[in-house]
Amino acid sequence: MAALEIVTIRPKEGVLARLKEIRPTMLAEYARRFPEVTAHLFEQEDGTLLDIWEWPDRATAQAALDDPTVSPTFTGEWRALVDVVSFKWAEPARW
Repeated sequence: MAALEIVTIRPKEGVLARLKEIRPTMLAEYARRFPEVTAHLFEQEDGTLLDIWEWPDRATAQAALDDPTVSPTFTGEWRALVDVVSFKWAEPARW
């Protein structure tokens, strides 16, 4: 069953251009191992970014997050450039 990873992040001062630069590399790294995953990044009114990832299931997502070799760009640089404001999961309603 599909799972959404919903993350609100706040870019650190002066790093937005770098985030835009490395995002395609980060997505390509995930796509090599998980071609079915989609990701969408939205700018919010308060300056935070809403990063929504759709995974085939939560177990696959968690395995990717736990393995630093999946995306060296994420573990090596992206994480250092942002502060996580919130992180949550959503799954389809079962009713």
